[in-house]
Amino acid sequence: MTTDLVSRATGSMPSELAATLDLLAQTIVNTLGFGVAVVNLAGTDEALEVVSCAGPAEVRQQLLGQVHSKENWQRVLQASQPWGRLRFFDHNLVDFDASEILMWVPDIVPSDEPDAWHPEDALFAPLSASDGSLLGVLSVDLPRDGKRPDQVTRDALEGFAVSAALALEHATLRSRTEESERLFRGVFDASPLGMALLDDQHGMRVVNTAMCTILGRTAAELTGNTVEAFTHPDDRHIEAVVARALVRGRSVRVEQRYLRPDGSVVWGELTATRIGGSERTVLQLRDVTEHREAVEHLEHLASHDPVTGVGNRSLLLDRLHDAVRRRPLNGAPLALLFVDLDGFKRVNDAHSHALGDEVLQTIAQRLCRVTRSLDTVSRWGGDEFTVLVEDVPHEAAAVALAERIERAVSRPIRLHGDEFRVTASVGLTFSPADEIIAANELLHKADSAMYQSKRQGEGRVSLFDESLREAADRRVHIEALLRTALDKGRLVVHYQPIIALHDGSVAAIEALIRLRDDDRTLLYPVEFLGIAEELGLLVAIEHAALRESCQQAQAWEAAGHKLRLSVNVCVGQLADIDTFEEILRQTLADTDLSADRLTCEITEHAYLDTSPRTLQGMRRLTAAGVSFSVDDFGTGFGSMTYLRSMPIQEIKMDRSFVAHAPTEPVAAAIMRAHAILASELGVRCIAEGVETPEQHTLVSAVGVGFAQGHLYQEPMEAAALLTRLQETAGMLTGLRRTN
Repeated sequence: MTTDLVSRATGSMPSELAATLDLLAQTIVNTLGFGVAVVNLAGTDEALEVVSCAGPAEVRQQLLGQVHSKENWQRVLQASQPWGRLRFFDHNLVDFDASEILMWVPDIVPSDEPDAWHPEDALFAPLSASDGSLLGVLSVDLPRDGKRPDQVTRDALEGFAVSAALALEHATLRSRTEESERLFRGVFDASPLGMALLDDQHGMRVVNTAMCTILGRTAAELTGNTVEAFTHPDDRHIEAVVARALVRGRSVRVEQRYLRPDGSVVWGELTATRIGGSERTVLQLRDVTEHREAVEHLEHLASHDPVTGVGNRSLLLDRLHDAVRRRPLNGAPLALLFVDLDGFKRVNDAHSHALGDEVLQTIAQRLCRVTRSLDTVSRWGGDEFTVLVEDVPHEAAAVALAERIERAVSRPIRLHGDEFRVTASVGLTFSPADEIIAANELLHKADSAMYQSKRQGEGRVSLFDESLREAADRRVHIEALLRTALDKGRLVVHYQPIIALHDGSVAAIEALIRLRDDDRTLLYPVEFLGIAEELGLLVAIEHAALRESCQQAQAWEAAGHKLRLSVNVCVGQLADIDTFEEILRQTLADTDLSADRLTCEITEHAYLDTSPRTLQGMRRLTAAGVSFSVDDFGTGFGSMTYLRSMPIQEIKMDRSFVAHAPTEPVAAAIMRAHAILASELGVRCIAEGVETPEQHTLVSAVGVGFAQGHLYQEPMEAAALLTRLQETAGMLTGLRRTN
């Protein structure tokens, strides 16, 4: 049966059959994920010759025309592992050298996975006639994913092998043109990919069912048209890339959109291949809409905030850098706004985080409504948003937008029957068309302007000008100091005595944190604690100060000075009360300091969540001997709430009352009321900031038991304070002896 076919295998094989085999091999490479597909044809001299090859040009050049004995082929096939109609040459299962046939395989580096493809592996499909005689061998190699093919791929390859065998068998019996066309049509129509044969004008001459399905058109609508006629208008420029590649005789693969009659868009991966040396081109189209949508969804997740749905910091930075790069081309002015929510933390802490998320979502929606679609609204992080405004006409328009944003944010928010209100501190920087500026500089300026707004009070808008640059540079410098504060020993603790007014003795010591600059000057808490909290470093700093202070208090006790130690505690520490309790107990144990020697001061201005969990933890510590004090009492929003609900053993009257009491009767009355309240509740009362004899006389007269301030002693380092304690002890001893 094979005589006629063999006579043409090594000579003048009909072009129609050659084209069919070329298309078959090319289709396998394009659809099944193999790097190489080869058809070996049996001849009359008991040899097989490579007559068709799809794959890299260097592989085709090496393989086409190679001849190997049928005996060697049969030995390889017999030694191969059966996979249905396929045979898999597993190098682990044979004990002879097959390099004569496999020597052309390029070097690959296999993985350690059990199903990894190795250089010695090969997959063959014997092409047998109906009488069982061997017509040839279809071989594939180099799967692009580096793994042995799965069952779906093997089944598809079997189908292609059957088509190839039929093509070869019928080539000996009928007209080459008719049979090649019929067999090609069988492969063509059965393909799960959309396929089309093009004429020399790139018009679709024949299309298969899958092509009609993907494009949503009938065969009659597609035939005679170019695929460009159904391409999305925004992607038609890609067709020129395809045309140029085909002119050079190269295969090309592109991904683009197509429009269906109903207006829906389908993403397709188009492969165009020139068949052999002919003018014919075959198109293959794979529907990748689901894959593309999945990728776009992942990209959206990577660039958008999951809570609010607006862009995230990554998107803002990408678009800001792009806008800056385009400046030399379009010369468009731009503005960048930082929006920080005032009061959001109180809402978030007083209610659930879920409600806080709803507040953020509402704010994000309002920002989107007052900006243009081409502007970029992003959540920078926490309760901060950014707005990038490109092509803003002038500075006044940018300021007007910032004011609209502030008004929109500040409107009451109604959720679940309750009304909430937050305001916005907005910082704005405007960059005119002729300004050359880096993206980081714009961020720095907008951030500095926002902090200027916060310093002025809630609900303010500030435009960056050069007067803010020094403050901005100072903030950046402090941030850098804080980030290395613990590693480089920049934290310094000073100590200030708290005086018992009835005899002038030192009753307690307050630990006060300082930050050492590179030139060894000291920064005071007002300069850096707020920044440390924003950077998320405050809790670690307070913990470090707690440990150092406890160690120092124990050292003073060893020197004969058993005094209470007062340390400042931030709300972040108490918010995670379980962790704070564990650290506090461990610190006391490590330093051998008694719990009844320690007082934790809570600043009243900082909102503290008085949740049952927090209160329970504070009560456990109180039961162990630790005291809690309210600092700056009477000026914040805690006052009576703290005294009523929390285990408080001490209040410290704010220094503003002390400063004004000698001249303002109202301030003096408030001090007297606080002293009476403390006495009735059985808690200690301390006056802060006593700096003059008049203030000392007044705080003593209103019944305050303790005081601290520069009149008695400025904060000092531990060694200096020890000397002061020894001097004070000596003076008091002398007074007692005199009396």
